[in-house]
Amino acid sequence: MLEARCFKVEGDLIAALDRLLVLLDRAPCHLQLWLHALETALDAKHSDAVLSLARQALQRFGETPRLLQHLTPIKMLQRQPGLARRSALLQQLWATTLRLPSSRPGNQLNTYEHNGDGGWLEYLSPFVLQNPLSAQQEYSNYMLQLASIESARYGHVNHTYITALRQAADFQRCCEVGVGRDALIPKSARSLRIGWITGDLAPHPVSRFLHGFFHALNQGEAQHQHHLINVLDHGPRSCLDWFEPLDLLHFKDISTLSMHGKVAAVRDLGLDLAIDLSGWTSGHFLGGFLAKVAPVQCSYLGFFASTGIQEIDYWLGDWNLFPADYSSWHTEELWRLDRPFLAWQPVDPLPEANAEVTCAPSGPLRFGSFNHNRKLSDQTLRLWAQILEAVPDSTLVLKANASSDLATQQLLRRRMQRQGLNPERITWIPLTTGHTEHLQQYQHIDIALDPLPNGGCTTTCEALWMGAPVITKAGNSYVSRMSTAVLAGAGLQDWVANDEAAYVQLALEQASNVQELRSRRDQWRHKIQTSPLGDAADLMHHLESAFSLMVQAKVNCQ
Repeated sequence: MLEARCFKVEGDLIAALDRLLVLLDRAPCHLQLWLHALETALDAKHSDAVLSLARQALQRFGETPRLLQHLTPIKMLQRQPGLARRSALLQQLWATTLRLPSSRPGNQLNTYEHNGDGGWLEYLSPFVLQNPLSAQQEYSNYMLQLASIESARYGHVNHTYITALRQAADFQRCCEVGVGRDALIPKSARSLRIGWITGDLAPHPVSRFLHGFFHALNQGEAQHQHHLINVLDHGPRSCLDWFEPLDLLHFKDISTLSMHGKVAAVRDLGLDLAIDLSGWTSGHFLGGFLAKVAPVQCSYLGFFASTGIQEIDYWLGDWNLFPADYSSWHTEELWRLDRPFLAWQPVDPLPEANAEVTCAPSGPLRFGSFNHNRKLSDQTLRLWAQILEAVPDSTLVLKANASSDLATQQLLRRRMQRQGLNPERITWIPLTTGHTEHLQQYQHIDIALDPLPNGGCTTTCEALWMGAPVITKAGNSYVSRMSTAVLAGAGLQDWVANDEAAYVQLALEQASNVQELRSRRDQWRHKIQTSPLGDAADLMHHLESAFSLMVQAKVNCQ
Protein backbone atom coordinates (compact mmCIF):
# COMPACT_ATOMS: atom_id res chain seq x y z
CA MET A 1 0.00 0.00 0.00
CA LEU A 2 2.83 2.36 0.85
CA GLU A 3 4.57 1.61 -2.46
CA ALA A 4 1.34 2.36 -4.33
CA ARG A 5 0.94 5.68 -2.54
CA CYS A 6 4.55 6.63 -3.29
CA PHE A 7 4.03 5.89 -6.97
CA LYS A 8 0.90 8.08 -6.94
CA VAL A 9 2.81 10.96 -5.36
CA GLU A 10 5.49 10.59 -8.05
CA GLY A 11 2.81 10.69 -10.74
CA ASP A 12 3.26 7.08 -11.91
CA LEU A 13 -0.39 6.06 -11.64
CA ILE A 14 -0.04 2.91 -13.76
CA ALA A 15 2.66 1.53 -11.45
CA ALA A 16 0.50 2.38 -8.44
CA LEU A 17 -2.44 0.57 -10.02
CA ASP A 18 -0.31 -2.51 -10.72
CA ARG A 19 0.69 -2.69 -7.03
CA LEU A 20 -2.94 -2.44 -5.93
CA LEU A 21 -4.11 -5.12 -8.37
CA VAL A 22 -1.56 -7.54 -6.89
CA LEU A 23 -2.92 -6.76 -3.42
CA LEU A 24 -6.49 -7.40 -4.52
CA ASP A 25 -5.56 -10.99 -5.36
CA ARG A 26 -4.35 -11.41 -1.78
CA ALA A 27 -7.19 -9.55 -0.04
CA PRO A 28 -10.27 -9.78 -2.32
CA CYS A 29 -12.72 -8.92 0.50
CA HIS A 30 -10.98 -5.67 1.53
CA LEU A 31 -13.44 -2.93 0.48
CA GLN A 32 -11.04 -0.06 1.21
CA LEU A 33 -8.47 -1.67 -1.08
CA TRP A 34 -11.04 -1.88 -3.90
CA LEU A 35 -11.84 1.80 -3.38
CA HIS A 36 -8.13 2.74 -3.56
CA ALA A 37 -7.75 0.74 -6.77
CA LEU A 38 -10.85 2.36 -8.32
CA GLU A 39 -9.67 5.86 -7.41
CA THR A 40 -6.24 5.16 -8.90
CA ALA A 41 -7.69 3.70 -12.11
CA LEU A 42 -9.97 6.75 -12.48
CA ASP A 43 -7.05 9.13 -11.92
CA ALA A 44 -4.99 7.19 -14.47
CA LYS A 45 -7.80 7.45 -17.08
CA HIS A 46 -7.48 3.66 -17.46
CA SER A 47 -11.03 2.97 -18.61
CA ASP A 48 -10.60 -0.80 -19.02
CA ALA A 49 -9.33 -1.17 -15.46
CA VAL A 50 -12.03 1.15 -14.11
CA LEU A 51 -14.86 -0.84 -15.68
CA SER A 52 -13.41 -4.20 -14.66
CA LEU A 53 -12.81 -3.13 -11.06
CA ALA A 54 -16.25 -1.53 -10.77
CA ARG A 55 -17.98 -4.64 -12.11
CA GLN A 56 -16.16 -6.94 -9.68
CA ALA A 57 -16.65 -4.61 -6.71
CA LEU A 58 -20.39 -4.38 -7.33
CA GLN A 59 -20.63 -8.15 -7.49
CA ARG A 60 -18.79 -8.50 -4.17
CA PHE A 61 -20.20 -5.62 -2.12
CA GLY A 62 -23.37 -4.40 -3.87
CA GLU A 63 -24.37 -0.72 -3.91
CA THR A 64 -22.80 0.18 -0.58
CA PRO A 65 -22.58 3.90 0.28
CA ARG A 66 -18.77 3.98 0.01
CA LEU A 67 -18.84 2.41 -3.44
CA LEU A 68 -21.61 4.64 -4.78
CA GLN A 69 -19.40 7.74 -4.75
CA HIS A 70 -17.18 6.03 -7.33
CA LEU A 71 -20.03 4.45 -9.23
CA THR A 72 -21.45 7.78 -10.44
CA PRO A 73 -18.34 8.93 -12.39
CA ILE A 74 -17.84 5.37 -13.66
CA LYS A 75 -21.34 5.29 -15.14
CA MET A 76 -20.61 8.68 -16.72
CA LEU A 77 -17.45 7.19 -18.21
CA GLN A 78 -19.57 4.38 -19.67
CA ARG A 79 -21.89 6.96 -21.26
CA GLN A 80 -24.73 5.83 -18.98
CA PRO A 81 -25.94 9.13 -17.48
CA GLY A 82 -29.32 7.69 -16.46
CA LEU A 83 -27.69 5.04 -14.28
CA ALA A 84 -25.18 7.65 -13.07
CA ARG A 85 -28.01 9.86 -11.86
CA ARG A 86 -29.58 6.89 -10.09
CA SER A 87 -26.34 6.16 -8.19
CA ALA A 88 -25.94 9.85 -7.27
CA LEU A 89 -29.46 9.96 -5.85
CA LEU A 90 -28.93 6.69 -3.98
CA GLN A 91 -25.82 8.18 -2.41
CA GLN A 92 -27.81 11.22 -1.29
CA LEU A 93 -30.39 8.85 0.23
CA TRP A 94 -27.72 6.93 2.16
CA ALA A 95 -26.19 10.20 3.37
CA THR A 96 -29.57 11.33 4.68
CA THR A 97 -30.59 8.09 6.42
CA LEU A 98 -27.21 7.12 7.87
CA ARG A 99 -25.90 10.65 8.52
CA LEU A 100 -22.97 10.07 6.23
CA PRO A 101 -21.06 12.87 4.47
CA SER A 102 -23.06 14.09 1.49
CA SER A 103 -21.86 13.19 -1.99
CA ARG A 104 -19.85 15.65 -4.03
CA PRO A 105 -22.44 17.88 -5.72
CA GLY A 106 -20.52 18.00 -9.00
CA ASN A 107 -21.29 14.37 -9.75
CA GLN A 108 -25.00 14.90 -9.36
CA LEU A 109 -24.97 18.12 -11.40
CA ASN A 110 -23.15 16.29 -14.19
CA THR A 111 -25.69 13.49 -14.29
CA TYR A 112 -28.57 15.91 -14.82
CA GLU A 113 -26.68 17.89 -17.43
CA HIS A 114 -25.62 14.74 -19.32
CA ASN A 115 -29.27 13.75 -19.55
CA GLY A 116 -29.96 17.04 -21.35
CA ASP A 117 -31.75 18.40 -18.30
CA GLY A 118 -29.52 21.40 -17.66
CA GLY A 119 -31.97 24.31 -17.73
CA TRP A 120 -32.59 24.17 -13.98
CA LEU A 121 -28.86 24.77 -13.27
CA GLU A 122 -29.51 28.52 -13.53
CA TYR A 123 -31.56 28.28 -10.33
CA LEU A 124 -29.07 26.26 -8.29
CA SER A 125 -28.73 27.59 -4.76
CA PRO A 126 -25.34 29.30 -4.20
CA PHE A 127 -24.96 27.30 -0.98
CA VAL A 128 -24.45 24.09 -2.97
CA LEU A 129 -21.04 25.29 -4.16
CA GLN A 130 -20.32 28.01 -1.63
CA ASN A 131 -16.59 27.27 -1.21
CA PRO A 132 -14.92 27.18 -4.65
CA LEU A 133 -11.49 26.17 -3.35
CA SER A 134 -12.85 23.01 -1.69
CA ALA A 135 -14.73 21.96 -4.83
CA GLN A 136 -12.62 23.15 -7.73
CA GLN A 137 -13.54 20.32 -10.11
CA GLU A 138 -17.24 20.87 -9.38
CA TYR A 139 -16.93 24.62 -9.88
CA SER A 140 -15.17 24.22 -13.22
CA ASN A 141 -17.84 21.77 -14.40
CA TYR A 142 -20.59 24.06 -13.18
CA MET A 143 -19.19 26.98 -15.19
CA LEU A 144 -18.97 24.77 -18.29
CA GLN A 145 -22.59 23.73 -17.81
CA LEU A 146 -23.80 27.31 -17.36
CA ALA A 147 -21.94 28.40 -20.50
CA SER A 148 -23.48 25.55 -22.49
CA ILE A 149 -27.01 26.83 -21.79
CA GLU A 150 -26.05 30.51 -22.33
CA SER A 151 -26.84 31.29 -18.70
CA ALA A 152 -26.76 34.91 -17.58
CA ARG A 153 -25.25 33.65 -14.30
CA TYR A 154 -22.03 32.51 -15.98
CA GLY A 155 -20.16 35.79 -15.51
CA HIS A 156 -21.03 36.05 -11.80
CA VAL A 157 -20.08 32.44 -11.01
CA ASN A 158 -16.88 32.85 -13.04
CA HIS A 159 -15.92 35.99 -11.10
CA THR A 160 -16.60 34.27 -7.76
CA TYR A 161 -14.31 31.36 -8.59
CA ILE A 162 -11.47 33.45 -10.03
CA THR A 163 -11.56 35.78 -7.01
CA ALA A 164 -11.18 32.76 -4.72
CA LEU A 165 -8.29 31.40 -6.81
CA ARG A 166 -6.39 34.69 -6.58
CA GLN A 167 -6.56 34.53 -2.79
CA ALA A 168 -5.31 30.94 -2.55
CA ALA A 169 -1.81 30.18 -1.24
CA ASP A 170 -1.15 27.82 -4.16
CA PHE A 171 -1.82 30.64 -6.60
CA GLN A 172 0.58 32.96 -4.79
CA ARG A 173 3.26 30.28 -5.03
CA CYS A 174 2.61 29.89 -8.77
CA CYS A 175 3.21 33.60 -9.27
CA GLU A 176 6.73 33.30 -7.87
CA VAL A 177 8.20 30.33 -9.77
CA GLY A 178 10.01 30.02 -13.10
CA VAL A 179 12.25 32.20 -15.21
CA GLY A 180 9.93 33.59 -17.88
CA ARG A 181 10.69 36.42 -20.27
CA ASP A 182 11.48 39.85 -18.87
CA ALA A 183 10.65 41.87 -21.96
CA LEU A 184 8.93 41.32 -25.24
CA ILE A 185 11.03 41.13 -28.39
CA PRO A 186 9.37 42.47 -31.57
CA LYS A 187 8.70 39.91 -34.27
CA SER A 188 11.21 41.62 -36.53
CA ALA A 189 14.01 40.61 -34.11
CA ARG A 190 13.44 36.84 -34.33
CA SER A 191 10.74 34.24 -34.65
CA LEU A 192 8.40 34.02 -31.71
CA ARG A 193 8.08 31.16 -29.25
CA ILE A 194 4.45 30.04 -29.27
CA GLY A 195 3.16 27.66 -26.59
CA TRP A 196 0.02 25.60 -27.27
CA ILE A 197 -1.12 24.38 -23.83
CA THR A 198 -3.70 21.61 -23.56
CA GLY A 199 -5.08 18.91 -21.31
CA ASP A 200 -6.83 17.17 -24.24
CA LEU A 201 -4.10 15.01 -25.81
CA ALA A 202 -6.39 12.00 -26.06
CA PRO A 203 -8.68 11.18 -29.02
CA HIS A 204 -10.70 14.32 -28.23
CA PRO A 205 -11.88 16.86 -30.83
CA VAL A 206 -9.18 19.38 -29.86
CA SER A 207 -6.40 16.85 -30.52
CA ARG A 208 -7.95 15.81 -33.83
CA PHE A 209 -8.10 19.41 -35.04
CA LEU A 210 -4.60 20.20 -33.74
CA HIS A 211 -3.11 17.21 -35.52
CA GLY A 212 -4.39 18.49 -38.86
CA PHE A 213 -3.10 21.99 -38.13
CA PHE A 214 0.40 20.90 -37.15
CA HIS A 215 0.66 18.32 -39.92
CA ALA A 216 0.00 21.10 -42.46
CA LEU A 217 2.56 23.31 -40.73
CA ASN A 218 5.11 20.49 -40.87
CA GLN A 219 4.71 20.26 -44.65
CA GLY A 220 5.82 23.87 -45.15
CA GLU A 221 7.87 26.52 -43.41
CA ALA A 222 6.99 27.81 -39.98
CA GLN A 223 7.42 31.48 -39.19
CA HIS A 224 7.52 30.83 -35.46
CA GLN A 225 8.76 28.14 -33.08
CA HIS A 226 5.81 26.09 -31.85
CA HIS A 227 5.71 24.18 -28.53
CA LEU A 228 2.92 21.71 -27.77
CA ILE A 229 2.63 21.46 -23.98
CA ASN A 230 0.73 18.58 -22.37
CA VAL A 231 -0.62 19.22 -18.85
CA LEU A 232 -2.69 16.06 -18.27
CA ASP A 233 -1.72 12.39 -18.43
CA HIS A 234 -4.39 10.36 -20.25
CA GLY A 235 -2.65 7.04 -19.66
CA PRO A 236 -3.50 4.36 -22.25
CA ARG A 237 -5.80 6.79 -24.08
CA SER A 238 -3.02 9.28 -24.77
CA CYS A 239 -2.47 10.29 -28.39
CA LEU A 240 1.00 11.81 -27.96
CA ASP A 241 2.27 9.46 -30.66
CA TRP A 242 0.19 11.34 -33.25
CA PHE A 243 2.47 14.36 -32.88
CA GLU A 244 5.88 12.67 -32.53
CA PRO A 245 6.61 12.50 -36.32
CA LEU A 246 6.11 16.28 -36.70
CA ASP A 247 9.67 17.62 -36.79
CA LEU A 248 8.74 21.30 -36.62
CA LEU A 249 6.81 20.82 -33.40
CA HIS A 250 8.57 20.92 -30.02
CA PHE A 251 6.83 18.77 -27.42
CA LYS A 252 6.86 19.27 -23.65
CA ASP A 253 5.09 16.90 -21.24
CA ILE A 254 4.53 18.46 -17.80
CA SER A 255 1.56 16.29 -16.82
CA THR A 256 3.26 14.68 -13.80
CA LEU A 257 4.30 17.96 -12.16
CA SER A 258 2.49 19.83 -9.41
CA MET A 259 0.64 22.99 -10.41
CA HIS A 260 3.46 25.32 -9.43
CA GLY A 261 5.91 22.92 -11.11
CA LYS A 262 3.92 23.15 -14.33
CA VAL A 263 3.91 26.94 -14.18
CA ALA A 264 7.67 27.01 -13.62
CA ALA A 265 8.28 24.59 -16.51
CA VAL A 266 6.20 26.68 -18.91
CA ARG A 267 7.81 29.93 -17.82
CA ASP A 268 11.26 28.39 -18.30
CA LEU A 269 10.45 27.88 -22.01
CA GLY A 270 10.58 31.65 -22.44
CA LEU A 271 7.37 31.82 -24.47
CA ASP A 272 6.34 35.04 -26.17
CA LEU A 273 2.74 33.91 -26.50
CA ALA A 274 0.81 31.15 -24.72
CA ILE A 275 -2.44 29.68 -26.08
CA ASP A 276 -5.04 28.16 -23.79
CA LEU A 277 -6.73 25.23 -25.55
CA SER A 278 -8.86 23.91 -22.67
CA GLY A 279 -10.81 26.71 -21.03
CA TRP A 280 -12.63 25.39 -17.95
CA THR A 281 -12.82 21.80 -19.24
CA SER A 282 -11.34 18.90 -17.27
CA GLY A 283 -7.56 19.07 -16.82
CA HIS A 284 -7.36 22.77 -17.62
CA PHE A 285 -4.33 24.98 -16.93
CA LEU A 286 -6.13 28.27 -16.26
CA GLY A 287 -4.37 28.61 -12.90
CA GLY A 288 -1.16 28.98 -14.91
CA PHE A 289 -2.67 31.60 -17.22
CA LEU A 290 -3.96 33.43 -14.16
CA ALA A 291 -0.36 33.52 -12.90
CA LYS A 292 0.81 34.77 -16.34
CA VAL A 293 3.06 32.17 -18.00
CA ALA A 294 3.77 34.38 -21.04
CA PRO A 295 3.72 38.12 -21.82
CA VAL A 296 0.85 37.63 -24.28
CA GLN A 297 -1.89 35.06 -23.66
CA CYS A 298 -4.69 33.91 -25.92
CA SER A 299 -7.74 31.62 -25.63
CA TYR A 300 -8.56 29.45 -28.64
CA LEU A 301 -10.50 26.42 -29.86
CA GLY A 302 -11.09 24.27 -26.77
CA PHE A 303 -13.84 26.14 -24.87
CA PHE A 304 -17.06 27.82 -25.96
CA ALA A 305 -17.15 30.76 -23.54
CA SER A 306 -14.93 33.46 -22.14
CA THR A 307 -12.47 32.25 -19.51
CA GLY A 308 -13.12 35.41 -17.49
CA ILE A 309 -9.39 35.75 -16.78
CA GLN A 310 -8.14 39.31 -17.20
CA GLU A 311 -4.59 38.06 -17.80
CA ILE A 312 -5.69 36.35 -21.04
CA ASP A 313 -5.40 39.13 -23.59
CA TYR A 314 -7.26 37.73 -26.60
CA TRP A 315 -10.07 35.34 -27.53
CA LEU A 316 -9.41 34.07 -31.04
CA GLY A 317 -12.19 33.26 -33.51
CA ASP A 318 -13.57 34.56 -36.81
CA TRP A 319 -16.30 36.90 -38.04
CA ASN A 320 -18.94 34.16 -37.96
CA LEU A 321 -18.17 33.23 -34.35
CA PHE A 322 -17.83 36.86 -33.31
CA PRO A 323 -20.02 39.02 -35.57
CA ALA A 324 -19.61 42.78 -35.40
CA ASP A 325 -22.50 43.06 -32.92
CA TYR A 326 -21.26 40.24 -30.64
CA SER A 327 -22.35 41.16 -27.12
CA SER A 328 -22.07 38.03 -24.95
CA TRP A 329 -20.09 38.47 -21.75
CA HIS A 330 -16.31 38.23 -22.11
CA THR A 331 -13.18 39.71 -20.55
CA GLU A 332 -10.73 39.07 -23.40
CA GLU A 333 -10.33 41.26 -26.47
CA LEU A 334 -11.94 39.54 -29.46
CA TRP A 335 -9.54 38.69 -32.28
CA ARG A 336 -11.17 37.76 -35.57
CA LEU A 337 -9.47 35.86 -38.38
CA ASP A 338 -10.48 36.74 -41.95
CA ARG A 339 -11.12 33.03 -42.62
CA PRO A 340 -12.71 30.12 -40.67
CA PHE A 341 -11.29 29.89 -37.16
CA LEU A 342 -10.43 26.21 -37.68
CA ALA A 343 -9.75 23.73 -40.48
CA TRP A 344 -10.98 20.19 -41.13
CA GLN A 345 -8.29 18.36 -43.07
CA PRO A 346 -7.86 14.92 -41.46
CA VAL A 347 -4.71 12.91 -42.16
CA ASP A 348 -3.34 9.60 -40.88
CA PRO A 349 -3.65 8.20 -38.24
CA LEU A 350 -7.15 9.69 -37.92
CA PRO A 351 -9.76 7.29 -39.34
CA GLU A 352 -11.49 10.20 -41.11
CA ALA A 353 -8.50 10.37 -43.45
CA ASN A 354 -9.40 7.05 -45.08
CA ALA A 355 -13.15 6.82 -44.48
CA GLU A 356 -15.29 6.70 -47.63
CA VAL A 357 -18.42 8.84 -47.86
CA THR A 358 -21.27 6.70 -46.54
CA CYS A 359 -24.16 5.45 -48.65
CA ALA A 360 -27.55 7.11 -48.26
CA PRO A 361 -30.39 5.59 -46.23
CA SER A 362 -33.39 4.11 -47.99
CA GLY A 363 -37.09 4.48 -47.29
CA PRO A 364 -38.63 7.52 -45.56
CA LEU A 365 -36.49 10.56 -44.80
CA ARG A 366 -34.17 10.27 -41.82
CA PHE A 367 -33.19 13.30 -39.80
CA GLY A 368 -30.57 12.73 -37.12
CA SER A 369 -28.09 14.04 -34.60
CA PHE A 370 -24.98 12.41 -33.15
CA ASN A 371 -24.46 15.19 -30.62
CA HIS A 372 -24.13 14.38 -26.94
CA ASN A 373 -27.27 13.98 -24.81
CA ARG A 374 -26.22 17.04 -22.84
CA LYS A 375 -27.10 19.18 -25.86
CA LEU A 376 -30.66 17.83 -26.20
CA SER A 377 -32.35 20.81 -24.55
CA ASP A 378 -36.12 21.23 -24.28
CA GLN A 379 -35.87 23.91 -26.99
CA THR A 380 -34.17 21.39 -29.28
CA LEU A 381 -36.72 18.63 -28.65
CA ARG A 382 -39.60 21.04 -29.26
CA LEU A 383 -38.23 22.16 -32.64
CA TRP A 384 -37.50 18.60 -33.71
CA ALA A 385 -41.07 17.67 -32.79
CA GLN A 386 -42.36 20.40 -35.13
CA ILE A 387 -40.17 19.12 -37.96
CA LEU A 388 -41.24 15.47 -37.61
CA GLU A 389 -44.88 16.52 -37.38
CA ALA A 390 -44.56 18.46 -40.65
CA VAL A 391 -42.71 15.68 -42.53
CA PRO A 392 -44.93 12.57 -42.52
CA ASP A 393 -43.19 9.20 -42.07
CA SER A 394 -39.84 10.85 -41.26
CA THR A 395 -37.82 9.56 -38.32
CA LEU A 396 -35.12 10.97 -36.07
CA VAL A 397 -31.90 9.00 -35.53
CA LEU A 398 -30.20 9.56 -32.16
CA LYS A 399 -27.02 8.13 -30.72
CA ALA A 400 -25.76 9.38 -27.40
CA ASN A 401 -25.99 6.68 -24.75
CA ALA A 402 -25.08 3.06 -24.21
CA SER A 403 -27.78 0.61 -25.30
CA SER A 404 -27.56 -1.02 -21.86
CA ASP A 405 -28.56 2.27 -20.18
CA LEU A 406 -32.33 2.01 -20.50
CA ALA A 407 -32.66 4.58 -17.69
CA THR A 408 -31.32 7.32 -19.97
CA GLN A 409 -33.73 6.39 -22.74
CA GLN A 410 -36.62 6.44 -20.26
CA LEU A 411 -35.66 9.91 -19.04
CA LEU A 412 -35.28 11.18 -22.60
CA ARG A 413 -38.60 9.67 -23.67
CA ARG A 414 -40.39 11.49 -20.85
CA ARG A 415 -38.78 14.80 -21.81
CA MET A 416 -39.63 14.21 -25.48
CA GLN A 417 -43.28 13.58 -24.67
CA ARG A 418 -43.46 16.81 -22.65
CA GLN A 419 -42.18 18.72 -25.71
CA GLY A 420 -44.54 17.00 -28.15
CA LEU A 421 -41.95 14.71 -29.72
CA ASN A 422 -43.23 11.18 -30.25
CA PRO A 423 -40.55 8.74 -28.95
CA GLU A 424 -41.89 6.06 -31.30
CA ARG A 425 -40.46 8.07 -34.20
CA ILE A 426 -36.96 7.89 -32.76
CA THR A 427 -34.44 5.36 -34.04
CA TRP A 428 -31.86 4.67 -31.34
CA ILE A 429 -28.53 3.43 -32.67
CA PRO A 430 -25.80 2.10 -30.35
CA LEU A 431 -22.51 3.64 -29.36
CA THR A 432 -19.55 2.06 -31.13
CA THR A 433 -16.26 0.84 -29.72
CA GLY A 434 -14.17 2.45 -32.48
CA HIS A 435 -14.23 5.74 -34.34
CA THR A 436 -14.26 4.09 -37.77
CA GLU A 437 -17.51 2.32 -36.89
CA HIS A 438 -18.89 5.61 -35.58
CA LEU A 439 -18.24 7.34 -38.90
CA GLN A 440 -19.99 4.56 -40.81
CA GLN A 441 -23.16 5.20 -38.83
CA TYR A 442 -23.75 8.37 -40.83
CA GLN A 443 -25.27 6.03 -43.42
CA HIS A 444 -28.41 6.19 -41.25
CA ILE A 445 -28.85 9.98 -41.68
CA ASP A 446 -30.11 12.07 -44.62
CA ILE A 447 -30.05 15.46 -42.88
CA ALA A 448 -28.36 16.27 -39.57
CA LEU A 449 -30.14 18.67 -37.19
CA ASP A 450 -27.99 20.85 -34.93
CA PRO A 451 -29.14 21.14 -31.29
CA LEU A 452 -29.83 24.51 -29.63
CA PRO A 453 -28.36 26.52 -28.01
CA ASN A 454 -25.25 24.33 -27.62
CA GLY A 455 -24.56 23.39 -31.21
CA GLY A 456 -22.03 21.07 -32.73
CA CYS A 457 -18.58 21.72 -34.13
CA THR A 458 -16.74 18.42 -34.59
CA THR A 459 -20.05 16.63 -35.23
CA THR A 460 -20.88 19.19 -37.93
CA CYS A 461 -17.54 18.62 -39.65
CA GLU A 462 -17.98 14.84 -39.38
CA ALA A 463 -21.50 14.87 -40.79
CA LEU A 464 -20.49 16.91 -43.84
CA TRP A 465 -17.40 14.75 -44.34
CA MET A 466 -19.44 11.54 -44.31
CA GLY A 467 -22.24 12.79 -46.59
CA ALA A 468 -24.94 14.33 -44.37
CA PRO A 469 -25.69 18.09 -44.64
CA VAL A 470 -26.38 19.99 -41.41
CA ILE A 471 -29.09 22.51 -40.52
CA THR A 472 -28.33 24.98 -37.73
CA LYS A 473 -29.63 28.22 -36.26
CA ALA A 474 -27.26 31.14 -35.71
CA GLY A 475 -27.34 32.14 -32.05
CA ASN A 476 -25.98 35.08 -30.10
CA SER A 477 -22.93 33.53 -28.44
CA TYR A 478 -19.91 31.39 -29.28
CA VAL A 479 -21.63 28.23 -27.98
CA SER A 480 -24.56 28.74 -30.37
CA ARG A 481 -22.50 29.85 -33.40
CA MET A 482 -19.96 27.04 -33.81
CA SER A 483 -21.91 25.21 -36.52
CA THR A 484 -22.66 28.55 -38.14
CA ALA A 485 -18.92 29.19 -38.45
CA VAL A 486 -18.24 25.69 -39.79
CA LEU A 487 -21.01 25.85 -42.41
CA ALA A 488 -20.05 29.38 -43.48
CA GLY A 489 -16.42 28.25 -43.75
CA ALA A 490 -17.51 25.51 -46.16
CA GLY A 491 -19.60 27.92 -48.25
CA LEU A 492 -22.88 26.50 -46.92
CA GLN A 493 -24.45 29.66 -45.48
CA ASP A 494 -27.81 28.62 -46.99
CA TRP A 495 -28.03 25.88 -44.33
CA VAL A 496 -27.97 28.45 -41.49
CA ALA A 497 -31.32 29.73 -40.17
CA ASN A 498 -31.71 33.05 -38.37
CA ASP A 499 -34.57 32.04 -36.05
CA GLU A 500 -36.58 29.02 -34.94
CA ALA A 501 -39.26 29.39 -37.59
CA ALA A 502 -36.61 29.55 -40.33
CA TYR A 503 -34.88 26.49 -38.82
CA VAL A 504 -38.08 24.45 -39.15
CA GLN A 505 -38.84 25.83 -42.62
CA LEU A 506 -35.32 25.02 -43.83
CA ALA A 507 -35.76 21.43 -42.67
CA LEU A 508 -39.07 21.16 -44.57
CA GLU A 509 -37.59 22.60 -47.76
CA GLN A 510 -34.63 20.21 -47.72
CA ALA A 511 -36.89 17.26 -46.88
CA SER A 512 -38.66 17.80 -50.21
CA ASN A 513 -35.27 17.50 -51.90
CA VAL A 514 -34.31 14.17 -50.36
CA GLN A 515 -33.76 12.22 -53.59
CA GLU A 516 -31.19 14.72 -54.86
CA LEU A 517 -29.49 14.75 -51.45
CA ARG A 518 -29.22 10.97 -51.51
CA SER A 519 -27.79 10.91 -55.05
CA ARG A 520 -25.04 13.44 -54.26
CA ARG A 521 -23.73 12.48 -50.84
CA ASP A 522 -20.14 13.28 -51.81
CA GLN A 523 -20.87 16.94 -52.58
CA TRP A 524 -20.54 17.94 -48.92
CA ARG A 525 -17.03 16.54 -48.55
CA HIS A 526 -16.08 18.24 -51.82
CA LYS A 527 -17.43 21.50 -50.40
CA ILE A 528 -15.08 21.18 -47.42
CA GLN A 529 -12.06 20.17 -49.48
CA THR A 530 -12.39 23.10 -51.89
CA SER A 531 -13.20 25.73 -49.25
CA PRO A 532 -11.13 27.58 -46.64
CA LEU A 533 -12.50 25.14 -44.05
CA GLY A 534 -10.48 22.36 -45.70
CA ASP A 535 -7.19 24.28 -45.91
CA ALA A 536 -5.16 23.74 -42.73
CA ALA A 537 -2.01 25.30 -44.23
CA ASP A 538 -3.89 28.54 -44.87
CA LEU A 539 -5.23 28.46 -41.32
CA MET A 540 -1.73 28.13 -39.87
CA HIS A 541 -0.51 30.99 -42.07
CA HIS A 542 -3.28 33.22 -40.71
CA LEU A 543 -2.70 32.06 -37.13
CA GLU A 544 1.02 32.78 -37.29
CA SER A 545 0.30 36.24 -38.68
CA ALA A 546 -2.26 36.83 -35.93
CA PHE A 547 0.25 35.78 -33.25
CA SER A 548 2.82 38.22 -34.65
CA LEU A 549 0.29 41.05 -34.60
CA MET A 550 -0.83 40.20 -31.05
CA VAL A 551 2.74 40.36 -29.75
CA GLN A 552 3.54 43.50 -31.77
CA ALA A 553 0.43 45.22 -30.40
CA LYS A 554 1.64 44.50 -26.87
CA VAL A 555 5.15 45.74 -27.73
CA ASN A 556 3.72 48.97 -29.08
CA CYS A 557 1.83 49.51 -25.81
CA GLN A 558 5.01 49.31 -23.71
